[in-house]
Amino acid sequence: MQAETLESIRVGVHAPTIWRNVDRFQALGEESGKGITLSFCVMADNWRETLPFLLEADRRGVNGNVIFVNQPHRHDLLRLPRHELEAVLAELAPLPAPFRSELVGRNWQEVLDRVRSQIEHPVELVLRSTPVAAPVAAPSRAAGPPAPDRLSADEVAALRRRLADAYGCEPLDLRFEDEVVAGADVPTWAEPFGARSWPGLELAGLQDALELRVGPVAPGWLPSDDPRIATWVLVVGRGDERQELHAHRFAEAAGPERTLLYVAAPAT
Repeated sequence: MQAETLESIRVGVHAPTIWRNVDRFQALGEESGKGITLSFCVMADNWRETLPFLLEADRRGVNGNVIFVNQPHRHDLLRLPRHELEAVLAELAPLPAPFRSELVGRNWQEVLDRVRSQIEHPVELVLRSTPVAAPVAAPSRAAGPPAPDRLSADEVAALRRRLADAYGCEPLDLRFEDEVVAGADVPTWAEPFGARSWPGLELAGLQDALELRVGPVAPGWLPSDDPRIATWVLVVGRGDERQELHAHRFAEAAGPERTLLYVAAPAT
């Protein structure tokens, strides 16, 4: 990987120092038995570094996670004109990728598939502006009575029963602390999303993590009949495997902020 590229993007960093820190973190992770994951933010400015990054992760024996940056738009690789994206894919696809790790090899293939999908089936990720309540803020850690914008335990139980009847499936139940995934209960239907690896991820990075698993994700707001619950739709996947998911986000009076995802229907 080129130090010049890294240092031009992460202004003020020193590439050798970063790798020394990675060595330290990896050693600590191995001592604890938990290991580490290295993440790479692929952009229009650095896409040629994707394979070297994954090869380095593979050499180290750790997972290499690739995240597609979409803000600001000028850095979004997938917003390049079609002919430029075709040139990117033409350069990346023939490169040898003799990975030892099946997971890292799959991550590389998913990068190629994501670029190829955007060429063949372009997706413009734009939120529709249906007026609904903004997502509820994470519960305060301060002591005191429950705030009126949070749901009581009885209300949460009633909501879960109502949603289970409506969708006919168990939810992918995500719990957040300070906009970071603190836990995930993953039903069988959600296993392909890789959600068991999401704890520790920031909320802002979940769409990229989901896209790496299932392809394009198109979000949009849905109306909510309770101003304390934010509701939106996610259309995920490609072709005949596309699914429509509905997400319901709220904060508990005595607990974390939660998002419950359900399969609504195959996308049409």
